[in-house]
Amino acid sequence: MTVRLTFVALFVGVVCLCVFLLLPARGFSGVAVSQRLVEPFDASEVMRIELSAGAGTLAIMRTESGWGLANGGGYPVYADRAERLLLDLSETTVLEQRTDDPSFHDRLGVGDSGLHIRLIAADGRTVADVVAGRFVEARGIFGRLVRKAGEDRVKWIEQSLPGSTALGEWADLTLLDIEPSRIDAIRITHPDGGTVALSAADTERAGEIPMIIEAPLGPAKDHPALLRLPLALARLSFGDVNRVDAFEFTEEQTVTTEFETTDGLVIEVQTVPVTPETAAARFRCYSIDDERADEAEALDRRLSPWVFRIAAARAIDMRLRPEELRGPSLEDLLGPALPGR
Repeated sequence: MTVRLTFVALFVGVVCLCVFLLLPARGFSGVAVSQRLVEPFDASEVMRIELSAGAGTLAIMRTESGWGLANGGGYPVYADRAERLLLDLSETTVLEQRTDDPSFHDRLGVGDSGLHIRLIAADGRTVADVVAGRFVEARGIFGRLVRKAGEDRVKWIEQSLPGSTALGEWADLTLLDIEPSRIDAIRITHPDGGTVALSAADTERAGEIPMIIEAPLGPAKDHPALLRLPLALARLSFGDVNRVDAFEFTEEQTVTTEFETTDGLVIEVQTVPVTPETAAARFRCYSIDDERADEAEALDRRLSPWVFRIAAARAIDMRLRPEELRGPSLEDLLGPALPGR
């Protein structure tokens, strides 16, 4: 009898533990359902997707060639991710109704800091409007907590939906990735006529490609930029973008830097400081060798219609002034001549 009672007690304990693990967390209603999160819609009628989370915002719109940044002049984004989001929302099935208590919204990630997703049709009509919160894995299912905008009820869906408003999740931020060893010559032209002409050094130091001064500038400093400039187009990325005519490149601020490669590709970069951390940059690409004509044409077609916001640290070296490369004069080194000598 004692053995039987022990077995029964153990069985009841295991059942209670399983029930405890399967029950939703405190504040959840835990009602299992099978229904759509939003009203059925035709994905092809969605012309704009707006995403916001806290202070971050991102809007993409349908273009003739796919999808592009609405606030970036239509710059191309990953079309498959936009289409996936539409598909997920149109087919999202609610796994469980959770809490109706708005005091839980911030804790569950569906409050003001949640990812607000809004789909808009060509006529301005809102097709879907939801707030996505925490990712949740339970009972072997990975999903996300969401609520419809304007409603208190939180629901658990199987789809994960996009994770943030970060531009890098929607577009390729890499502008160029030119190997330093490929750079043969660099010419920097300032609006006042000052120029810096550099050519690749004959030798490499510790795997770096230093540049040597081509134009006579007097005694030359071993400026760090001579080592960094060949790296200027390696893994060059941007943080913002717009149509090239959306930013004014004033003549008095624009510096032009030409990079010529060993195989005849020329990349011209014009920069203007915008903030202490960023600079505006536009590009023109061409070739002086037929061997690189196709590459130059493809790069120019991809880059020239746009103005990009790049890190100021990259632009500083492209704006190197001639006087920065001039070393001290003999008078600076020896001091002024003594009177009477």
